[in-house]
Amino acid sequence: MRVCGSKNLLWTVEVLHAARFMGISAHTVSHHLSDIFDRVGCGNRPELTVRYFHERDKRLYRKKEFSGRLAQLRKAPARPF
Repeated sequence: MRVCGSKNLLWTVEVLHAARFMGISAHTVSHHLSDIFDRVGCGNRPELTVRYFHERDKRLYRKKEFSGRLAQLRKAPARPF
C-alpha cells in the first residue's frame, strides 16, 4: 500500500486497524470500501457520511422507498476484483 501525504497516512492507518480487527488484509478492506462507495453512489468517506446524515435527518430510513433501495443495493452483484 503506497502512502503519500498525511491524509493518505491516516487512511492507511484506519484501513490497517480495521483489517487487523477483522483478521483480513488491508487490501480486502479497501476493496470492500470501494464496493460500498460504488453501490451507494459516493466517491469517498466524507461524501458517504454527509449522505448518511442527510438521509437520516430527513427520516428516509423509515420510508418504504429507502427500504426498497437498500434491498436493491443488497441484491446488486459484487464488483469483480
